[in-house]
Amino acid sequence: MTASDFPGWTIWQSSNGRWYATRSAVPAVFPATLDALSEDELHKKLTAQQRKETRRG
Repeated sequence: MTASDFPGWTIWQSSNGRWYATRSAVPAVFPATLDALSEDELHKKLTAQQRKETRRG
């Protein structure tokens, strides 16, 4: 998974092993931060979030 897969999101792994995705400019109806226990889980959450935003957009 790379940042280019999800434009507008910054993706990183913290020292506690959790994965995070954050974005700076966020409409109030969408979450500004997603977190997950694994990179794969975070990828699934980001994909689901993109689908939600596309439907509303």
